[in-house]
Amino acid sequence: MPQFFFSMADAPIAESHLPNVEQAKCEAARFVGQVIHDEAKTFWARGDLFLAVSDEEGSVLFTMEVIGHDSGRHN
Repeated sequence: MPQFFFSMADAPIAESHLPNVEQAKCEAARFVGQVIHDEAKTFWARGDLFLAVSDEEGSVLFTMEVIGHDSGRHN
């Protein structure tokens, strides 16, 4: 089973054996959602979150970027 490496800010954060890239994409989406849930204040202070997923050779297979934009309109 292929091994996938997940990193944020060029720092490795997790690795996982998964059946294919499609499953790795699903795992990446779950991970990003959990990070935003757990670290919401940090996310909004930074305004973005970037995740890269690489294969065993170190080639980046895909990335995810989430950007939060505050319109400045608050009641």
